[in-house]
Amino acid sequence: NSSSFSSSVRSSRRSVVRPRQRSSSLSFSVAHKVNESNWTREIVEVHDLLASHTNGSTNDLTRLEAAFADDFTFVGPDAVPVDRATIMAAIDGGQGQSPTFEIETVDHTLVFEDGNTLVAEYVEVQTAEGKSNRRLSTVIFAHSTEAPNGLLWRRVHETWIDQGS
Repeated sequence: NSSSFSSSVRSSRRSVVRPRQRSSSLSFSVAHKVNESNWTREIVEVHDLLASHTNGSTNDLTRLEAAFADDFTFVGPDAVPVDRATIMAAIDGGQGQSPTFEIETVDHTLVFEDGNTLVAEYVEVQTAEGKSNRRLSTVIFAHSTEAPNGLLWRRVHETWIDQGS
């Protein structure tokens, strides 16, 4: 039940939520102290690694393996959830498959954070062979001293903004 989920999320927040304008739509940001550089850096580093792996400039997934939790789930814009093993195999199989592939992440927004969890949203722009697409991505991180940048990726959910031109 989504309303009970929303209620439990609201009641567990330890911070004030205030609206802010972004583009032409209203969005919300969480107003409390957070080391923004850690979570934004983690998002950028992982996507840089994914792009480098796909365009063939690297073949080392050690950093990515350390970032994804054992129970990591990825839900792509096609709405099909896949587990860690499946997404890692797909990433590994895509090594060097698109020499012009690039990923940029923009509009990083903190959605929620407590002592154990951080939820962030960002827009992912993928470009290859002169074509690009955009996805709204939401990531759920668990705080972990063992993970790169102190954040372990638990779940990513992507939604199409536009499928490309």
